[in-house]
Amino acid sequence: MNLAQRLSFTHGLIALLAVAVTLGVMMGGARYLFWNEIAESQQKQLAGFALAARESFFAHEDVATLNFMRMAAKDETVVFAAFVDGGARNRLALPSAFQDADLTPGPRLLSDGRRAEVLASKVEGGGQPIGTVALAYDTDKLEARVRAQVGKWVGLGAAAGACAILLALVFSVLVSQSLVRPLRRIRAGTDQVRAGKLDKLVEVDRSDEIGALARDFNSMVVRLKELEAVKRDFVAGVTHDFGTPLHAIRNALEFLEEGKAGPLTDKQSEYLLMISNNTLQLTAFINNLLTTAKIEAAKAEPFFESLDSLALAREVVALYQPQAQKLGIGLRLANEEP
Repeated sequence: MNLAQRLSFTHGLIALLAVAVTLGVMMGGARYLFWNEIAESQQKQLAGFALAARESFFAHEDVATLNFMRMAAKDETVVFAAFVDGGARNRLALPSAFQDADLTPGPRLLSDGRRAEVLASKVEGGGQPIGTVALAYDTDKLEARVRAQVGKWVGLGAAAGACAILLALVFSVLVSQSLVRPLRRIRAGTDQVRAGKLDKLVEVDRSDEIGALARDFNSMVVRLKELEAVKRDFVAGVTHDFGTPLHAIRNALEFLEEGKAGPLTDKQSEYLLMISNNTLQLTAFINNLLTTAKIEAAKAEPFFESLDSLALAREVVALYQPQAQKLGIGLRLANEEP
């Protein structure tokens, strides 16, 4: 999974998590609000029932109370409405099947198997008790009504959440592309540097951390280009300063070896051979230096060849043998092949 896919996946996951949390809070908050609204409505309905009972008491007739009970019975969530006067001599209930129902406030299981919540309130008038009014509500129907209302809100929230997730995914794709595109340019620039091409800089017009990274990369490329020029000049100077005297030494050695300056003794020939070999080694060093510079500039391919380590060791012993003799040190090659 590349960076763009990771960013899109992460943004989508965050949006999904945010929508899920929002729906959860919305569901819990909606249930709380709807139940509070139902409780307030029930308290208002019970207060209206008490007011009707008080009017009936002062009018000395039960018309207002019965009218309110009939109106309350039309509500599908109301199981029954009941009124008991102060002396418990007169008792009214609708439906009449609940004439003897328990009016104690609280939840209970009714005789017909329904779960109900009973609300009751004492009624007073003229400083004396009038009676008690009670309303019983079907708990299952209230729960169904709350679930229906919550379902509507959650459905709207889910639709809005789906739109939000879609927009978040589109936005995340655009953002990830805007972040990844300059990074790809920087990566392409590193490939150019690896190939030894230091003449191209990364074009990233940003003021954030990616822009700072691109500017640092370009600064590095410019510095490498400067160092490459310094190294190239150094190698050219070294090869010129070493090559010219080595060429002169080689010409002088050839002149002496050909005997044009007079005959040579065996010891002189031996030393001339040593000088010639070391001159060849310095020439090989200069050539290797040039080859290394070409390899680092990606203009030459390295190659491998076999090396006679014993012959190299003999040359080193022969090179330092005169110095060892002056210091009285015996220098010899150990473990030499017979």
